[in-house]
Amino acid sequence: MRKSPRSPNPRVNNTDKWFAALDHRRVGTSKDAWDIVVTGVHASGRDCWIQVASADDDSKQVVLHVSPQTTVEAALAALTAAPPEELPAVLSL
Repeated sequence: MRKSPRSPNPRVNNTDKWFAALDHRRVGTSKDAWDIVVTGVHASGRDCWIQVASADDDSKQVVLHVSPQTTVEAALAALTAAPPEELPAVLSL
């Protein structure tokens, strides 16, 4: 009997992947660069809400609402668009 292939770490879920991909990443242009700290990742069905804050000022927060089709690159591009204080409270991607 042949075994089905297993993922390297079957315990890693979508929330873990988003946390690992975004936590402590630097985004922005040289003038407006900021470091991301992920403060929470919440899943509901197939969607995730990722709470991120500026490492320098955790009062500057943004929530990313991502679908299964959202890539890490798209999330980083959205966060690069402006400094955290200029982004909307929720970014749906």
